[in-house]
Amino acid sequence: MCPNLLFLELDIIFRRHDSVFFDDDDFRSLPPLPSTSIPLLKSFRGSRPAIKMFVPRRPVESVCFDQAYWPECVDIFSDISRSTRSVDTLIYAGSGVQPSVLKNMYKTLTGLRKLRLELPKYGSTIPDQDPRSSNPGTVVGKRAQKINEFPSSGFLYPHSVHILYLTYLYCIALGKVNLPEGLEILELKTDMHLDRPELDSNERHDVVNSDKEIISRYGQPYTHEMACSILDSISILYPKMKHIQIINQDRTSRWTVTRYHFYALKWARDERSNWTYTDLKEECSRSEDDYKFDSIA
Repeated sequence: MCPNLLFLELDIIFRRHDSVFFDDDDFRSLPPLPSTSIPLLKSFRGSRPAIKMFVPRRPVESVCFDQAYWPECVDIFSDISRSTRSVDTLIYAGSGVQPSVLKNMYKTLTGLRKLRLELPKYGSTIPDQDPRSSNPGTVVGKRAQKINEFPSSGFLYPHSVHILYLTYLYCIALGKVNLPEGLEILELKTDMHLDRPELDSNERHDVVNSDKEIISRYGQPYTHEMACSILDSISILYPKMKHIQIINQDRTSRWTVTRYHFYALKWARDERSNWTYTDLKEECSRSEDDYKFDSIA
């Protein structure tokens, strides 16, 4: 069956003509798929029962999954690890990731090079307390102590987005969140807007000093210097890390054309281990709402 098929995306929840849903429970009742079916499969996207059927005993290198409860993830990683090739790309298309799940992931999938996670706005992934205040002895903590008042420039904007992902990255730098040791590209997907227009220095000063709601909600803004310090710490823990990207996508439809707007905040590490920051934007028309690693890696 399908001897030359390389990529497969399977949505197993759909409505049939008799209004009966075909769901995960129905999928589990299907007979096992022999390994001689789809023998060249390299990339797969689907739910946990579909992964269990299509990934093991095939040369799958890239997996995207969703619709999974975290207790099920242990079994998912075990099924993914049964690929005959080392899986180097993993995309989780769902909400927030628990540190305990990541720990199990990097122990099971040792060959991961590219990882994409959904970055939650709230939850146990993001600490209640700013790690800079609880770890004053660290490099970042010492730099944070110098900032008692918000300066009129130097902060990364939109600061609500940068606060969110940099706090998460800081937890990684402190070892509170573990990643695969050989990871080269980390993507954090968010539904927060990344395309806020740049502000001049006076406006930045007003925003930082007057927007008490955002500051109380997300914490103290990060400067470029502090961001680089966090990334330097991550470089030590994960020496192969080359890119860290925060992505967001919007969709607009007019008549029969659906246009997708992709935004990305990208930190890239050069050969001298220096990190540079860029904003990326891509606009295109597509028939499906999907954003691939290769488009911004």
